[in-house]
Amino acid sequence: MSILAAEQRIMAVKSPEETKKQLEGKESDPESQLEILEDPKMAREYVFKFRHEDGRKKVWAGEFKNKILNFTEKAQVGALRANLCGALPVDALDSFTLDMNIKLSHLTISLIDRPKWARDLGELFDLDILDKLYQEVISHESTFHGRGENQKDSETQNGNDRGSASGVVESEA
Repeated sequence: MSILAAEQRIMAVKSPEETKKQLEGKESDPESQLEILEDPKMAREYVFKFRHEDGRKKVWAGEFKNKILNFTEKAQVGALRANLCGALPVDALDSFTLDMNIKLSHLTISLIDRPKWARDLGELFDLDILDKLYQEVISHESTFHGRGENQKDSETQNGNDRGSASGVVESEA
């Protein structure tokens, strides 16, 4: 897919609230279900364009690909977070450091494609870049799991992301 086509699809993305309303109200309408499936944030992998101009007028831009984490990957996030904490108990850290470590560890694992300047997010200096990337990733996760953007993302931060209970998965024999 071209960058222009991807950008047009991103611009056409519905809010999580609109998507949820469609899921609840039009489950029997096959055309509305096709629209929902076309929302890029409903896929496990989501590509988005990023642009940030820092205080020195340097522009940080590029295309990122985020993926929804499975349990093993969430454990990797937890291990990286513990490593970033230097084996200190979580309650020994100030809230700024804890918040930064949560974002840094999550993005390091979930962003599977990124521009060269973002290969090692820990080497960046501008916290706004980390915050904006994290918000985009949390928006993807909220949409994918059928939650609204207004819901507190503490479930994901605390590793309690249980996913959506709206579907039924039958065991295989």
